[in-house]
Amino acid sequence: MSTIPTFDIRTYGAKGDAVTDDTVAIQKAIDAASAAGGGKVYIPAGTWRVSDADGSGNALSLKSNVTLTGDGAANSVLTLAEGPGASTTALLGVLAGSTVRDAAVSNLSLEGNASGSSGEVSGWSQSGGSVSHLLIDGVTATHFSGSGFDLSGAATGLVVRNSTATDNGSDGFVLGGALSALTFQDNRAMDNGGHGINVGLGGMPMSLTDNLVSGNAGDGIYVHEQSGVDTGFFTVIGGDVHGNGGDGVHMRGIEYGGVYRLDIHDNGGSGVNLQGTTHIEVSDNVIHTNAQSSDVPEVAIRTLGGEPGSQNFVYDNLITGGDGSTWGVAEVPSEVAGVEGSVIFGNVINGTPAGDISAAGSESQVYNNSDVLIVRGSAAADTLIGSRSDELISGGAGRDRIDGGAGNDVIHGGAGADRLSGGTGSDVFRFTSVTDSYRTATTSYSDRITDFNDATDRLDLTLLGLSGLGNGHNGTLKATYNATSDTTYLSSLDADASGNRFQLALDGNHLSTLGADNFFSAITGTASDDKLLGSLADDVLMGGAGRDTLSGDGGADRLLGGSGGDTLIGGAGADTFVYTSVSDSLRNDASGSYAQRDLIMDFNSNGHDRLDLTALNFKGLGNGYDGTLKVVLNLAGDQTALKSLEPDADGNRFEILLNGNHLYDLTATNVLFANPDDARTDSSQPLTSVNATGTAGVDTLYGNWGNDSLYGLAGNDVLGGGVGDDLLVGGGGSDRLTGGSGADTFRFDQISDSYVGAADLITDFTTGHDTLDVSALGFTGLGDGHDGTLKVSYNAGNDRTYVRSDDADSAGHKFQVTLAGDYSHTLNADAFLFSAGAGAGEITVVGVATATDPAVITHA
Repeated sequence: MSTIPTFDIRTYGAKGDAVTDDTVAIQKAIDAASAAGGGKVYIPAGTWRVSDADGSGNALSLKSNVTLTGDGAANSVLTLAEGPGASTTALLGVLAGSTVRDAAVSNLSLEGNASGSSGEVSGWSQSGGSVSHLLIDGVTATHFSGSGFDLSGAATGLVVRNSTATDNGSDGFVLGGALSALTFQDNRAMDNGGHGINVGLGGMPMSLTDNLVSGNAGDGIYVHEQSGVDTGFFTVIGGDVHGNGGDGVHMRGIEYGGVYRLDIHDNGGSGVNLQGTTHIEVSDNVIHTNAQSSDVPEVAIRTLGGEPGSQNFVYDNLITGGDGSTWGVAEVPSEVAGVEGSVIFGNVINGTPAGDISAAGSESQVYNNSDVLIVRGSAAADTLIGSRSDELISGGAGRDRIDGGAGNDVIHGGAGADRLSGGTGSDVFRFTSVTDSYRTATTSYSDRITDFNDATDRLDLTLLGLSGLGNGHNGTLKATYNATSDTTYLSSLDADASGNRFQLALDGNHLSTLGADNFFSAITGTASDDKLLGSLADDVLMGGAGRDTLSGDGGADRLLGGSGGDTLIGGAGADTFVYTSVSDSLRNDASGSYAQRDLIMDFNSNGHDRLDLTALNFKGLGNGYDGTLKVVLNLAGDQTALKSLEPDADGNRFEILLNGNHLYDLTATNVLFANPDDARTDSSQPLTSVNATGTAGVDTLYGNWGNDSLYGLAGNDVLGGGVGDDLLVGGGGSDRLTGGSGADTFRFDQISDSYVGAADLITDFTTGHDTLDVSALGFTGLGDGHDGTLKVSYNAGNDRTYVRSDDADSAGHKFQVTLAGDYSHTLNADAFLFSAGAGAGEITVVGVATATDPAVITHA
């Protein structure tokens, strides 16, 4: 099979000296390639000056079956001459009235020279014509007076990936018109004068995936239906949208679609603004510290021209407000029409000054939203890293390392000598058992807090009966400082029955700054029937034995009724009802007695009240058997029981009664259990990094928001990293690997992981960000494929780049990995992790056609 011809623009007279007008020479090369039935027009490294010499509107016009490619956006630059004609609309594009088919532009930069031009000139434009199966890959458009890429013309099978629009006068990317079968992935819109990505939907479905949109003067992503009516289908999946002057994502007049798995932060307006939309989902996003220039909700649902926004769904997001935020999620009706039918559930919302959720619509539903993210460790030694949200983090057993990150966190290390850091915010370090942090007569098993802030952080030792500083006896802690290790020790000198004494280590000297405000104190009852009343502060009320009445009043209170049938009233604030023993609240089946059952008078899930059952052995909510608790509503519908149906030998079983109907709002976010599977960590939102391993069969593994690790093992697996800096290891079999957004690593541990005849395919390798890790295979650099080097070759017929060795291993396998797209001029040693002593060899692209890669193009 013959190779596809290459047309070097230098052959046609182009100089690339940034002075000579190379327009005619480059256009001749394009025309010659098209006339030959197709070919590659090669733009070597250099600055190639062009102009709209023929008044066609484009300095250069792409033709069918032509691939215009350079040596990378940083090297091959097409620059627009100063003073373009009045008719000039783009540096590169499609002639008005024409159709370009099966063409590509890749690995080069378009420079607009806006300071020397007038009017609005874009880098690429197809608005005057149409395209069919056009690829734009690895192209940068910068400094244009108009948009970076005007993609608003008719197009079928348009693919735009790994391209950048930056510092343009108008929008970064404009998408619209009759776009069909669009792929728009891994692009960057940065620091443009308009919107980052401006989408006029035009009734056609469209999806954007894993894009970075930052620093634009307008909205990050602005999506609008051009006719002004609710039609069309639009989704944006993955990526980072931050620092834009307007909203992060603004959807206007769209029916059906969604915003999924984005990091949306520090934008001037709302993180997500739904204006007159219907059936839009906003799910699995991290939305934080928006409203930088206006007082607006983090997620706003608004009307449009008197038409209501209706039936939108906002769920499973992590939403953290900033100084300018009002609500976390808010329906914002106009005077003419309201917002109806929103469903808002499963979100974690905190830090929004006006409150969590404002749902004005009479048909809107709000349920199962939390103010904290719950993270639980395993029985092993875990490293748990918090986010910018408020979190409840429990380490479980093992020597854990916990970092709360930003937010006001509650950290419970659990058993094991743990290393704890609250991070920024006002943090609480909670200890519920002496064995959480202690020393014996000879050995220390103390936790260490590395960043305790005496001005903001607190210790909750109330379940241990410890109230503050003193001489170390009778419920006090003695503080001592070791100058050699720069450590302050807080120690009880009273041992328990096992000889253990509570002890905690704080990095630094806290002797003169640690005080009563750093400790929770408890309001405690007696063995009799007590009435305990809290204050407007955050109180701990502990009832002891007897039929007690505990009333928290204001604040975020912790209420522990103790044994006996107690009456508990949280009052205002996000209150926690704590149970440390099954005997704290039970019924007796043998006698039919309810005398020992607690009654919670005012449980409010929307107010973020919660039941803390982590000290008990129940696994979660269920049918009441096998360690689960059942939620049961009485016939009158005015009281709810949370109960076990498994009595002990005396007929006692755990049961709590709550006033009101809580059949549907007692969930895993407000009924706290210990980790039901202590072989793994878990979270109330999938924000922690995924560590997923496949089987010997065919598996599909997906990452999430974090820095994920996916191991396919054997089988022809599909691995998708999603958002974050992910590690993908396909293992044996012919695997399909997609890193998603972020700096991803594709690792190969054995030659048999990917070889000629059974090679892995990487669908979205991004040069300058992603890495091919072949360090375990002994390869030392790039070269001719022999003597420990890897050869890079490109097959234009199927648009694939092959990275391979021509030396077989003992099993006869030759290592090969396949990349979707043309990397023949851009893949260099910086994209690899080689074995120790690797050289930084240059790429040699060879062009011998084989059965494996036909039609390989050769460049000198």
